[in-house]
Amino acid sequence: MLSRKTFNMQIYIMSPSRQSLFVLSMLLTICSVLVVDEARAADPRISAFRPFCVQRGTEAEITIIGDRLGDAKELFSHDSGIEFLSLEVPDSKEGKEGKQLKAKIRTAANARLGQYRMRIRTASGMSSPEMFTLCLLPTLEEKEPNSQFTTPQVMELGKTMQGRIDNEDADYYIIDAKKGQRITAEVEGFRLGAPSDNIFFDPYVAILNADRFELAYADDTPLLNKDCFVSVIIPEDGKYTILVRDASYRGGGNFHYNLHVGDFPRPLSVLPAGGKPDEEIEFTLIGDIKGEFKQKMKLPLDARERNFGIYAVDSIAAAPSPNRLMISPHPWIVEQEPNNSPQEANTLSAFPVVCHGIVNDKKDRDYYKLKLGKDQEIEIDCKSRRLRSALDSVVEVWKASGQWLKAEDDKAGLDSIVRFKAPEEGDYVISVRDHLQKGGLDYFYAMEVRLVTPKLNITTSEVRLYVQPDVVVHQKGRYAFLVNASRIDCGGPVTFTAENLPAGVTFETPLDWQNDGTIPLMVHADAGANLSQSLALIKGEIKQGENAAIIGVLEQPYLMIRYNGNNRYMVEDLDRTAITVAEELPFDIELVAPQAPVVRNGSKKLKVVAKKKEGWDEKIDIKLLQNPAGVNSATNVAIEKGQTEAFISINAAGNAAAKETPCTVIASAPGAGARVETCSLFTNIKVAEEFFKMEFQQAAVEQGQAVDFVVKMQQISPFEGVAKCVLEGLPHNAKAEPVEINKETQEFVFRITTQADTTEGTHKTLTCIANIVINGEEVEHRFLNGRLRVDKPAPPKVMPPAEKPEEKKELAKVEPVQAPPKPLSRLEKLRLEQEEKRKQEAAGN
Repeated sequence: MLSRKTFNMQIYIMSPSRQSLFVLSMLLTICSVLVVDEARAADPRISAFRPFCVQRGTEAEITIIGDRLGDAKELFSHDSGIEFLSLEVPDSKEGKEGKQLKAKIRTAANARLGQYRMRIRTASGMSSPEMFTLCLLPTLEEKEPNSQFTTPQVMELGKTMQGRIDNEDADYYIIDAKKGQRITAEVEGFRLGAPSDNIFFDPYVAILNADRFELAYADDTPLLNKDCFVSVIIPEDGKYTILVRDASYRGGGNFHYNLHVGDFPRPLSVLPAGGKPDEEIEFTLIGDIKGEFKQKMKLPLDARERNFGIYAVDSIAAAPSPNRLMISPHPWIVEQEPNNSPQEANTLSAFPVVCHGIVNDKKDRDYYKLKLGKDQEIEIDCKSRRLRSALDSVVEVWKASGQWLKAEDDKAGLDSIVRFKAPEEGDYVISVRDHLQKGGLDYFYAMEVRLVTPKLNITTSEVRLYVQPDVVVHQKGRYAFLVNASRIDCGGPVTFTAENLPAGVTFETPLDWQNDGTIPLMVHADAGANLSQSLALIKGEIKQGENAAIIGVLEQPYLMIRYNGNNRYMVEDLDRTAITVAEELPFDIELVAPQAPVVRNGSKKLKVVAKKKEGWDEKIDIKLLQNPAGVNSATNVAIEKGQTEAFISINAAGNAAAKETPCTVIASAPGAGARVETCSLFTNIKVAEEFFKMEFQQAAVEQGQAVDFVVKMQQISPFEGVAKCVLEGLPHNAKAEPVEINKETQEFVFRITTQADTTEGTHKTLTCIANIVINGEEVEHRFLNGRLRVDKPAPPKVMPPAEKPEEKKELAKVEPVQAPPKPLSRLEKLRLEQEEKRKQEAAGN
């Protein structure tokens, strides 16, 4: 991966439409390299061992190649079986520049075969782990030219060849073999690590006859992950050629491999796939080209040793790597055929239990039946790929009547873990099959069926993406790092203990963080602490009553291979934390205890003081290891040369937890050829509620005018003295004078003045910053989202011109013409006649 090895650039010719995307991608890649490399630039680094493989039970001299190795003190391993006799810096340019070391080692006759995690401890630091191999067979070195079928390197059976694949390279080796002889060739390449991101060694191996026909070939054998092996029974006496190359014809300076060639067995699976601790079991080893055979082995009490398994041994030779085994204290049962239907299911009379079986072909599906009570919850953990099986398991749960209930695939990588709660009391059936409906002798599994129990998983948190913390504590100094505590079906505070610390080193975890998911741990070294290292066992514990506890061991997941950007392809889980004591630093750091809190929606500056020894004056980069809940902090802060203090700004959100939190500051600076790191003691940072709240009234003003911006106050806690309030976020060329308030203030006004060119529109970014002083320190309140509308002045009104009065003209008088009388209607005539008649009658009287 890029952070561990080299960066290979390839040049492409492409259309202009794609050039911009390509350039952007390359720039982002280069930037990520620089960031990660900077993160690791402080530590010594191992890039290669020469040789990188030695025979078990021998003494050997090895050369260690890397950077910043000039003050190396010790070579050590996370695994037992190797004794380190001496370490020296060669008197050469590479040695003087810290790029090369010489070491003598002695390996035990019964040491575990395979990869060992090796580190260098220097006076100022410690390297990350790199792989070194112990093999069973005597070793040879590849000699060029051997890149053509016609120019192979001669090789004896029963040897391990150490080689390297350069770009588009292929290595050929020729052996003599007899008719009927079993020849096995196994390649370790992927397991040794990868040279760069997106490029790892994916070995391909083949055995060819004299006519160049492949008798057998392999790529990506599940038993060996991306590595592979081939086995053949030789058809006739003669010479045979073994080919090793990368599956995609890639290569490079770090494409190393171990090629084990001999008449040794190479079974595909083991029946059963494990057993109980301290139990002696007769295993059946299945899938070797000569047929299955049996082998007894007593299992250890503790299978903490990585890659634990059984090394296949027959009357002729032994396999160079193990078939993995699982150790479980629960009873083991081996599937009994036929069990290919719910009606034929093997009965599980009790659980927890481990079921072992093999999915033999594409039609095979294994069924197990058990009885559950209502609401009884179980966990079904099917281990297959974790045991290097070819099975991509799918686990399903059914009612005994045939009703499908639940299924799971790929919960643990390509393995399945199912949690199931019975809806009612009755019989249930569990089935196991391959995801792609395949099968074979190497499609085995060990399926643990157990009650759901609480768990505590603890892992270290990366200091930067892909970078694990290497715990280097300097005399009279401290080192702090973060761990992630995952509580499964449980809760409560996690208390930590540490065993096997170096002499003079103590361990601390603040109580205040123990209920969180991410928890800081700190180690201290006193002035007399020995310059040494140890593999510490760090445990977390959640109390469950007086006499019960849930315990988890801290694991460090070191990324060994990263592929296709962010895919963590190969991770080494270290359950012992390497802690190194280094020489005293020329500086120390202190986080000055703040005398006043930071309030919600407020900011504060934390004072950090460096104590520099006379004659030493370098820039010190500082940052908080972990922020209090709801608080963020500045990260690009430094105490510059010639200075002894700096300030880290912190901001609290409106929902920040109102409490005191112990925090530490990480400080790093140039040391003797490398960057070194220490931290401050834990210091409490208090987050408090605001002393008051503010509510803004909206305002509008015309350009060039002034307006009163009204702020209403809600007092929460009384404070002494006055608070100075400043209005920020005003538009261009708008101003407001500061205003002072006190605990009695309920409302105040900012007088905002504008200019003719003040930006018009609605401005929603007005912020009132109010500072009060407590114990001589400013406590800043910040209130957001004030609104001010700035309008253009209305245009002046224009009066219309006055109208001229019109001249009056004399008009000639016209006599009115009388209209003719209107003719009477018949009714009107009758009325008149009637009226006339009444008049006459009245006159006659």
